[in-house]
Amino acid sequence: IPAGRVEDRPSGQWDWLATFAELAGLPVPAASDGVSLLPTLTGRGDRRPGILYLEYFNNTRTPDYPEFARSHRGRQRGQMQVVHLDGYKGVRYNVKSAEDDFEIYHVGRDPQETNNLASDPSFAGLQASLKARALRVRKPDASAKRPYDEAFVPSMARAPSSPPGLTWSWFKGEWPWMPDFRTLAPLRSGQAKGIDLPLEAGDQSFGLAFEGFFHAAEDGDYIFTLESDCGAMLFLHEIRVVEEPAKNPAGKVSGSIRLQAGWHPFRLYYRHAGDRPHLELDCQLAGGEALPLDETGFRQVELRL
Repeated sequence: IPAGRVEDRPSGQWDWLATFAELAGLPVPAASDGVSLLPTLTGRGDRRPGILYLEYFNNTRTPDYPEFARSHRGRQRGQMQVVHLDGYKGVRYNVKSAEDDFEIYHVGRDPQETNNLASDPSFAGLQASLKARALRVRKPDASAKRPYDEAFVPSMARAPSSPPGLTWSWFKGEWPWMPDFRTLAPLRSGQAKGIDLPLEAGDQSFGLAFEGFFHAAEDGDYIFTLESDCGAMLFLHEIRVVEEPAKNPAGKVSGSIRLQAGWHPFRLYYRHAGDRPHLELDCQLAGGEALPLDETGFRQVELRL
């Protein structure tokens, strides 16, 4: 790795798990929020876009360090949020709701974050994107409550124009954990009306990724239940709605997500090793009946080549 280079793209410590996995010749775990930094370190290949989001609570004020810009000293912290998006950094101090505005900084040109761009009308679109991004990458945690936990995950601004159904990609292999299939090359791809195992599945060890868009007919808490023989995971936006348990991943696993009515990016991962492939996905609104999961509720994405 050549010395003396400066890398100005931000990253997080969670990117190192993905980096070490790739160095060890193993797939990036789907349960990791990180991306491999190997292309940055070696100068070979392209680094995938990562997730740079932080939230925490600190019931003190910022220190009075002389290195801090005076405007940042002694500020009440409380519930804090940071989102990096499109080369900008959004910061919220003492957050009270999901509608609080972010302070917006271009850290590359303004490392001390003294020029808050949020008041510039030309950044209104980025302000809205930061608020949406913050809700599309996080999952509420009952042990660390936040004032934006009850907010609905925003749907896409426009409905997808793609055909009904889902796109599937088939991968040959057996892995110690569910891989992030976006980092692997599929052997086959196709379209399906719903969550059906393609004929190419067979009885060999393989992985399968369904991608598309899910339609939430109304605002509400959607409960998804996955049943599989070896393990499966479900993502909406970047949120791991249904996790694959670290031990005994087979069987039924459920998760819920509060969705705004509209369309939401959807990924379903499945891995199989054994005799009889089995994968089922069910969905229901909290307190309601099961919802049909057919092609009318999905839209495809472009086939991976």
